[in-house]
Amino acid sequence: MREQLRLLTRSALALGLILLSISVFRGPLNLLNGILVPLILSLLTVGLSPGRRVALTLAVVLPALLWQPVQLFFLLVYLIMGWRLSGLPEGTGRTGTLVRLVPLTAASFFLALWATDLVFMTRSLEVLWRIAGENSFRLILVIGLEALVASAVLMFLYRGIRARLRKGGFR
Repeated sequence: MREQLRLLTRSALALGLILLSISVFRGPLNLLNGILVPLILSLLTVGLSPGRRVALTLAVVLPALLWQPVQLFFLLVYLIMGWRLSGLPEGTGRTGTLVRLVPLTAASFFLALWATDLVFMTRSLEVLWRIAGENSFRLILVIGLEALVASAVLMFLYRGIRARLRKGGFR
């Protein structure tokens, strides 16, 4: 009974924090979601079975469709990042992990931008294109830099918080 209560509490906390984050941080601040949402998901779902993780993911995605439909593709990317982060082995080196995580994150950010523009007729990718001076190399550099910052901060925070939680007996 106690384990079920802990599971319910952690799931509700994850759901609430993720939905709050995607509601508050939009537009240019969406990069904060790229750090907070995967961090929340990965820390609060440690030790859950894959089936329960899928249930929590659906519990996050369905209300997000109602409240913030434009954030849907980004939210899916962030959820995948959180799953990937929590699946990293403990002894994995920082550089190796970052080398694997950054290209995945950059490609995911680009696909989320493209899909959001396509489905919701936003102009996010066009704005980034102009910021990059209408240069393909600079656009890749801008998205890559965002992915590097999000991945590095995410890894740093995840490992630090996870180590502290482990010392306190949190599984």
